Amino acid sequence: MKKWHEWSKKQKYLLVAAAVVAVGGGGIGVKVYADNQYKQQVVQTMKELEKQGPYLDDLYRQVLSFSDADFLLKDIPEDNLINVLHDAENYQLPEYKVKDKQVVAQVNATKQLVKLIQRTAKTTEEQYTLQNNINSLFKEAAVNGRDVKKELAITDDLKLADVEKYVADLDAVSQLEKQVAPIVEKQDYAAEQATLKDSEWAKAMRDVLDNAKKQVEDITNLTKKVDGYFKDGKPQNTAKAAELTALKKDVEKIKNDKAKKGLLDKLSKVIVEVDKKEKAAAEKKAKESGGSVVKKDDGSYVVESAGDNSNSGSQAAAGGNSTSNNNASGTTSNAGGGSYTAPATNNGGGGSYTPPASNSGGGGTSTPPTNNNGGGWSANVDMTEGGDVADFGNSNGATGGGNTWTGSGELSGEGFPEW
Repeated sequence: MKKWHEWSKKQKYLLVAAAVVAVGGGGIGVKVYADNQYKQQVVQTMKELEKQGPYLDDLYRQVLSFSDADFLLKDIPEDNLINVLHDAENYQLPEYKVKDKQVVAQVNATKQLVKLIQRTAKTTEEQYTLQNNINSLFKEAAVNGRDVKKELAITDDLKLADVEKYVADLDAVSQLEKQVAPIVEKQDYAAEQATLKDSEWAKAMRDVLDNAKKQVEDITNLTKKVDGYFKDGKPQNTAKAAELTALKKDVEKIKNDKAKKGLLDKLSKVIVEVDKKEKAAAEKKAKESGGSVVKKDDGSYVVESAGDNSNSGSQAAAGGNSTSNNNASGTTSNAGGGSYTAPATNNGGGGSYTPPASNSGGGGTSTPPTNNNGGGWSANVDMTEGGDVADFGNSNGATGGGNTWTGSGELSGEGFPEW
């Protein structure tokens, strides 16, 4: 073969021209091949994205299935919730290097859906965790689904710091966004987003937290009051029974049984000491005044005089005999002797009165009933010498069942003086 310097100019020109033609035809082939490869990548990428669609749609609906617009559903299976939320929060969309406009648009839409699902899953998880924590403050679940119990008793030995921690957590969770309606085709994914701040769930959580906080504060305040009646561990008797009775009523309103029993047990020791003191003081006063000790409803003692206990039909002796009847129309007294008050009316029957057999030292008087329908009236009086003559006269006349007795007539017999 000839060497290059041995070729003529014409031969060299023809050789170069042939090489240029060969190279140009190969470049076109390479471009066509590359274009075909790119198109295949676009098609493959779109197919992969389309496969993600049904999975993400199903995952999204599973996340939404644990709650409605406000509340978590009642009795959620925890294992199922954890698995679904884990899948949602850990999902990662593959990276696609294809920059085709169609692919880029589809990738962006899919990423937006994934972001929405993960945000809703995160909010649901935070809701579920906080709701369980708040429920742990009470003897039973305060919130389960839409069932809200605002007056439950708190757990034993609950501290205010525990309640306040969850109050702060609720403030944080209330700022989270949550999808409140299912996504439909071509819907703007952000259109149905809302925070939990004004939701019924957040309001219910605040109510039950307020209940827990108030109970803790009440127990704390009442404990301080009860402890204030002790010194060196011993109950003091410086309080008043009435204030202890009022305090006891407040303690009895405590919902937590352990706290209530503990305070009532301590308070009862104080009440015993105060009761001893006040009762002894009242008994001493009663002994001095001749009254009686009475215990009031508020636990305090009062001394009532003998006159405070008077009642109808009572009898008392003071220098003689007396009989009183609060229904009497009049009273005839016998100084140094006795008195008798006859009923104003004795319808339907007779009445009799027998004064003392002896009335030494004073005259005896008797007032018969003004009206004695259907019966008579009689009096046996000591008319012996030295005694006063009973006045049977009645200038107006006393009626008795249609009979008028004026005191006229004779009194005769042994022992009666002549009139």
